[in-house]
Amino acid sequence: MSIAQEIQDITNLETQESIVAFMGPTGSGKSNLIDHLTKGETSWSGNSLSSVTSEVRAIRVKHPHMDQNIVLVDTPGFDDTHRSDADILRMIGDWLERTYRKNVKLSGIVYLHRITDNRMAGSPHRHLKMFGALCGTDAAKRVTLVSTMWDKAKTETEEARVAMREEELKDKFWSPMLKHGAHVKRFDNTTETAWEIISSIIDQDGLRQRLLFQEEIVDLDRALEETEAAKAVYSQYQALLLQHKANLEQLQRASKTTSSANRKMLDAAENQKQEMQGEVKRISEQAKTLGVPLGKRMKAMFSLRKAKAGAIQISSS
Repeated sequence: MSIAQEIQDITNLETQESIVAFMGPTGSGKSNLIDHLTKGETSWSGNSLSSVTSEVRAIRVKHPHMDQNIVLVDTPGFDDTHRSDADILRMIGDWLERTYRKNVKLSGIVYLHRITDNRMAGSPHRHLKMFGALCGTDAAKRVTLVSTMWDKAKTETEEARVAMREEELKDKFWSPMLKHGAHVKRFDNTTETAWEIISSIIDQDGLRQRLLFQEEIVDLDRALEETEAAKAVYSQYQALLLQHKANLEQLQRASKTTSSANRKMLDAAENQKQEMQGEVKRISEQAKTLGVPLGKRMKAMFSLRKAKAGAIQISSS
């Protein structure tokens, strides 16, 4: 008999089940870790850093050492090739809202990060900031921060480098999460360490916790655009727009000062300029979808109902 059973409908989830969600940037290893837990029966992982999870998927597995089932929830990574961060937030948010309305809460969240990344920049940093706003201070104690790709370090020098990287993550970027009770684990691409991560979550105290996002959407009846997670994504769009516009102005100045005789440089600058203009337009359109209309802002301003949890503020890179 199969050890893994994919759950097609959230109505099949039970309120007392141990449910663990996997989140993290595209390519951080969410699907791969789940494949280890299911002995490869899911085959959800791929061989590239592109996104292999296009929707929220749940699978029920039998714990090898405990007399209970565990529900593993794989979520799409941000910085997806085909969808915007706003679209991914809506997708994950919809699943979180629907399960919470059924009184189904998470036992834990596994947040993954590639330890081989030399620095916290770009999408990994943006994703972590959004996650801190999605999770909130109360649910942080249900979070396990998992570093992956340890098996890629083949020499003592590489092992020392990634170990230093882990300390930097804990001291700086993960510090706000750790202060609110989050835990740290390593995944070395083995089934043994995969189950150690899950067991440490189940062994905590058996309690389940709502996320700040769920409190905002369901208990406070806020629109997605009004949540702290959406605000985090929106602010990051604004920062990207400023950066791209500055780069665009620099390209335009360079085009004017480049001699017409240097046709290759002029053509390259023009191509870069067009690509940048397209990127500015794309990000502007995404940002508009998360902008809170004036009426909603006024309503929130005068609302007496406030979230009990707060967003976790992640330090800048």
